Amino acid sequence: MSDTALVVFGTIITILLIGGIVFSLLEFKRMHDNPKLENMSDRQPAKDSKPSRPVKVSKDEY
Repeated sequence: MSDTALVVFGTIITILLIGGIVFSLLEFKRMHDNPKLENMSDRQPAKDSKPSRPVKVSKDEY
């Protein structure tokens, strides 16, 4: 490859890497600034929330 092609290729790769890092940092900051949005709802249920399906135990099972 010629020197110009290497410079163009390296520049494109560098821009993509820097863009990915910046995007990841912005998403990380957004998730921690707004912890109660939908994207955090599947992490942990609220401490005072009821289970989604009640568990019924009949008396003759124990």
